[in-house]
Amino acid sequence: MKGRPIQKAEWKLLFKKNSPRNDEFNVVRLLPIKLALMCGMRELEIALLPMSLIVNSNGTLNEILVLPQAIAHKGKERPVIIPEELHADFELYLQVLRKYGINSWPHPSYCGFDPNSLFVVDESLTPYTTQCRGRTSSSKRVVAKGLNDHMDRLIKNAGLDVVGVNRKSLLRTFTIEAVRCKWSIQDVALMSGLSQDSVAQNLVMDVSQYSPLSNYFSERENRKNRVAKLRRRWTFEN
Repeated sequence: MKGRPIQKAEWKLLFKKNSPRNDEFNVVRLLPIKLALMCGMRELEIALLPMSLIVNSNGTLNEILVLPQAIAHKGKERPVIIPEELHADFELYLQVLRKYGINSWPHPSYCGFDPNSLFVVDESLTPYTTQCRGRTSSSKRVVAKGLNDHMDRLIKNAGLDVVGVNRKSLLRTFTIEAVRCKWSIQDVALMSGLSQDSVAQNLVMDVSQYSPLSNYFSERENRKNRVAKLRRRWTFEN
């Protein structure tokens, strides 16, 4: 199934296959995937995330941020919780930006970073490109072309693209893990920008919970295909 949730062993594989040893840019490479998987953010939201939402004027990191209408999915602002595990990544990531003078400004506030700059950059330390693809009923339709390609490449590097994992898998996994952590469906819907019905549909795709059921239907389909092949062989035999 395309876009199925990611299992825990596959998360580890995804990170491992895209983390060359002793490469300081590993944190830059993997941060977008982690924001999607652990915070429920979409590609365009990640690409347009301003520095000021992550770093406060006093230099501390936010634990909760509110995505504004200008970048949030469907123009509906929503809260995002930054898990504690990501704080170390943020600090390491900001060290890399500081080392190469990226997004800096000559003031001590915001840890010396320009609060209006884009937080997430690619491995060349430039913001990810966006593209306008026509219009919706009320506005231009913008996609995070550069970040989409980057995340697709990471998934492919781990060999997960051939087993049903794609970018949609990241948000679906976030919703499932949030419910496992005892969040209510209403809270998960609020944090992910999905409807409660969509969250409930994602829960049905919980691979670890429903694998016996999905395996049954997969095996049934395989049996049907084997029988069909036998019938065709018999039909064309003299």
